[in-house]
Amino acid sequence: MGVSKRILQNGRVRWYIQYKVDGKWFTETVPARNEKEARVMLGEKLGDIKHGRVYDLPGTKGMTLSKWSEKYLVIKENQGIEDMRRVRLSVKILNAHFGKRKLQEIKPSDVEAFKAKMLKTPSRKRPGHMLAGPTVNRLMAQLRNMYMVAKREGIIETNPVCGIKFEKEHGRNRVITDREF
Repeated sequence: MGVSKRILQNGRVRWYIQYKVDGKWFTETVPARNEKEARVMLGEKLGDIKHGRVYDLPGTKGMTLSKWSEKYLVIKENQGIEDMRRVRLSVKILNAHFGKRKLQEIKPSDVEAFKAKMLKTPSRKRPGHMLAGPTVNRLMAQLRNMYMVAKREGIIETNPVCGIKFEKEHGRNRVITDREF
């Protein structure tokens, strides 16, 4: 990690910062006028990395959520998931909201906004009610899993769903019959 400069043919100076994220080295041009400014920018970048706020690293693929979801569904089908219908439905809803955005552009605040929007969405099964917390949790879990798989595949560096609190779920009260017991 460090700062370097390059003097161009026209005599101008260009500053670079080098840093490491998850074992990969990155070099980035920064708009610094001197070494002190470049070091400050490097410090800011390292702080972002430490706190998980790196969403668009140079040289990473700019894949949209919609494009990734196509590959994700193939991966899930190959794993032999029993209820692919539920996975496809969740992915369809996520694509409707995030589909055109790049994976690296989606931030935790965007995920929180999506969660709030879903909690205010009317339920089709229960007219007059909003989507239940557990239903929204299933969507959030699907998004989290999509990002975990993308991270494992080396497409992204951070998961914006990490740290997002899910809605509380209450167990149902059910009487067990003698036969079940």
